[in-house]
Amino acid sequence: MIKIPGFRSGKMWKKIVAIFGYLMIASVVSTAVNGGESNNSSPITASIKQERQTTDTKTKTPELEKDTASTTIIQGQKLKISYIDVGQADSILIQIPNGKNVLIDAGNNEDADRIISYIKKQGISKLDIIIGTHPHEDHIGALDTVINSFDIEQVIMPKKDSTTQTFKDVITAIQSKGLKITEARAGVKLNLGSEVNALLIAPNSINYDDINNYSAVLKLSYGSNTFLFTGDASEQSENEIINAEFNLKSDVLKVGHHGSNTASSNAFLNKVQPKYAIISVGKGNTYGHPANITIDDLTNIGAKIYRTDLSGTIIAESDGTNITINNIATEIEPRAPAVVAPVTTPTVTTTVTPKQTPQDVTVYITKSGAKYHSDGCRYLSKSRIPISLSKAKTSYSPCSVCNPPR
Repeated sequence: MIKIPGFRSGKMWKKIVAIFGYLMIASVVSTAVNGGESNNSSPITASIKQERQTTDTKTKTPELEKDTASTTIIQGQKLKISYIDVGQADSILIQIPNGKNVLIDAGNNEDADRIISYIKKQGISKLDIIIGTHPHEDHIGALDTVINSFDIEQVIMPKKDSTTQTFKDVITAIQSKGLKITEARAGVKLNLGSEVNALLIAPNSINYDDINNYSAVLKLSYGSNTFLFTGDASEQSENEIINAEFNLKSDVLKVGHHGSNTASSNAFLNKVQPKYAIISVGKGNTYGHPANITIDDLTNIGAKIYRTDLSGTIIAESDGTNITINNIATEIEPRAPAVVAPVTTPTVTTTVTPKQTPQDVTVYITKSGAKYHSDGCRYLSKSRIPISLSKAKTSYSPCSVCNPPR
């Protein structure tokens, strides 16, 4: 026993050792509680946690907000963005100059052939990233077919489930390819090479009443040119993006929610200040998209407006300094005239074969659709059932896209 001056016995020494041991144990427990993490998560959850670990610290970091930082311009190569005409839906193909490819959304279920054909015509066999902005059918409808048709490197979707068969089909396709889902959330930076900066700036919350607000919003830059892709994000999400102090200034804006009046608030548009506004919208849609107020607000900030219902697929190309919109797309008037002069409709004569009346002209329906179509309509891609016009009119309404006989 070591004798210490002032200690009357070794009992005091034992007390000191006991106290020291207690403090060491308390320190270890504290560390485990504050820094430890459960390891009983699923593979997808673990993947999302890892993504959060590597991206949370980047949210609102000024270095991430410099859109032109560290981008490499490849001389003679252009960034190409195709806003594919899929009617009342969204599908956007991004082709990076370094050969990487990104697909944002994949229209409705019946748009699969149209989207896959367009992608293959670009000479693409691999999609490095696919983003399903949110689980509505007009955004992820054909995503399962796309996943099954191409080599896929990464899938990004928000943490929002759905009970629809469309959503289940997408999850099945993801699992069958052995892929994992990276959670779409503000602060996630996409790995697409040094040529572009690609940052998700929404969603910024984890619980919304409106599913549209779960939309993944992407800010992309190449050289000094910037692009913003908003899915169906509505005003609540827009306000969160503004409050998070992201740099929203963009040359080209994919207008939110097909030009609905629930998105594109003045506060948001004033932060974005787009030179070009692309609206993906269906011809004659029943929603009244795009809303007149949205067209007015875009016009008031000086944006040139393009619409897929009027121009078809719209292609924007950037060399890192200048942006061009391909000449197939036609810039529209800000608003249709308030009063339209009467127009005399020319008489249309229908030529029919002998013994066939106009009401017995053959039109086509689909297995699950509520409309009848002319031969060649894009909505006949998955099923094509011939039926006489007279029978079709008893149970179906005419398609507003192909405008079949009435």
